[in-house]
Amino acid sequence: MNEITHTNDVLQTYEFKDDYLTLFSEYYDAEPKTLESYIYALKCFRDYLLRKSITTPNRDTIREYRDDLQNKEYKPTTIHAYMNAIRRFFTFTEDLNLYPNIARNVRTPRIASDIHRKDALTINQARDLLNSFKRDTEESKRNYAIVLLGLVCGVRICEMARADIKDLANKGNYRVIYLHGKGHQEKDAFNKIPSYLDSAIRDYLSMRKPLSENEPLFSSVSDRNNGGRLTTRSISRIIKNALVKIGLDTERITPHSLRHFTATIIILLGGTLEETREVLRHANANTTLIYINENKRLSNDSELKIENALFNGAF
Repeated sequence: MNEITHTNDVLQTYEFKDDYLTLFSEYYDAEPKTLESYIYALKCFRDYLLRKSITTPNRDTIREYRDDLQNKEYKPTTIHAYMNAIRRFFTFTEDLNLYPNIARNVRTPRIASDIHRKDALTINQARDLLNSFKRDTEESKRNYAIVLLGLVCGVRICEMARADIKDLANKGNYRVIYLHGKGHQEKDAFNKIPSYLDSAIRDYLSMRKPLSENEPLFSSVSDRNNGGRLTTRSISRIIKNALVKIGLDTERITPHSLRHFTATIIILLGGTLEETREVLRHANANTTLIYINENKRLSNDSELKIENALFNGAF
């Protein structure tokens, strides 16, 4: 780790020198993607300070930056993420006696934790999505398998990107896929693979022979990276393009909507909280409970009853 002995010039000229960002990355124990997002947020804050010619930021500076993001109509989730990175950075500078923690207890916009900001697909939308694939090429077979895996198992995009062929296995009388879940260090969880999904994956893999079990489950077909592992960005783009193709081009329908579909359908089919949590592999049951509460709210027909009273005399 780089040693920094001077104590007050971390932000004095506010260049956010690479040394400090590197030291922060080494100091803060987090996943690479998380650190990458923190560094991006810190650079955005640096740009703001440069525009404002601020060389010695203080607590008011942090609040003014937050208000600036709000005035520019950044989403609350984005503002929360940016402010979280700033708080962690100034905790780091204070811990190393480099600069006081001027971000402590600065309020950020409240993010509702009891609702989802993205919508689940309906059963008809999910069917339309699957039917949109011709499944006559390696690429279309791959994309179909990706979407079906997302719909049936609620597998996250990052888990799809990390999956290898060897993660497909038999467990008891079932076919399963082992997954490297969010926040986990290894592939220590699995989902069952029903017959239609199993056939779709086998059909896709049959186009890629000969294969090694150490190869990625989903690989690129591009000339530049043929056979290479698909990135999370590539998988997200594949799903998003398929959604747009069937007319679902809205901010509330995203690749994550496939995972929402999984949870919603489990509950509609009578699944319990624990059954839903097991499939989605939620660490916290409160995350799963959101789906239960949303379904309970949807089953409340009070608005329809009021409308019937107004227009149909049902009173």
